[in-house]
Amino acid sequence: MTTKPGQDSGDRSQVLLVEDEEALRVGLRDKLDIEGFRVDATANGEDALNRIKVKDYDIVLLDVVLPGMSGLEVLRRLREKEAKDGGGRRVPVIILTARAHESDKVLGLELGADDYMTKPFGVRELIARLRAHLRRERAHKEDESAPAPPAPPGYKFGECEVDFLGYRLSRKKKEMRLSNLEWKILSLLVREKGRTVTRERFLREIWGYERLPITRTVDFHVSRLRQKVDEPKDPKHIITVHGIGYRFEE
Repeated sequence: MTTKPGQDSGDRSQVLLVEDEEALRVGLRDKLDIEGFRVDATANGEDALNRIKVKDYDIVLLDVVLPGMSGLEVLRRLREKEAKDGGGRRVPVIILTARAHESDKVLGLELGADDYMTKPFGVRELIARLRAHLRRERAHKEDESAPAPPAPPGYKFGECEVDFLGYRLSRKKKEMRLSNLEWKILSLLVREKGRTVTRERFLREIWGYERLPITRTVDFHVSRLRQKVDEPKDPKHIITVHGIGYRFEE
């Protein structure tokens, strides 16, 4: 296939699309193929897991509602397998959900999803998110050395003690589990403590966007982080700067 002008050089990345709605599955597969991605598509969760066992995908698009095994169960088993394999390669997963209930999005993110899109969604935005995640993964592979932690291992604020080297956080002596994105958000906020971090900066540095979409993704993830390290209704540490972004205060 001829590469389109302006198309990302990494667009030959391998995508696994797991979607049971045939019209959407075929439409997305064809559109992604036109954009230069290599796409395998399936409507079944069991088949998706079997494919992942024998093929290294660069990213997975995973519908929540599937016949038999749900997309959330597929995600849970995938992350468990990656953990048992020694915590090496971790394939990015974007979950697709038609449900209006926030619980699906929350559970998906807690199980280890990297992003989510609610149906109906724009194909252009989906492609932008795919490319953003793939750019971030490529950058990570090119630089295996982790950046210097923004604070010493025993960094403390409020009721929390954080080990940025060991990725451990406790609040009131109780260990709290943070997602990969929540660690990145907290790290950036602490590094810039006292200064406002704009939503645009979050999207560029953490999500890897070049063209910024209209999205509430940053607010959603910050809200989830607040529930673990702060008081959601009266935050003392992660402060909202209305219309701009967020600021961290000790």
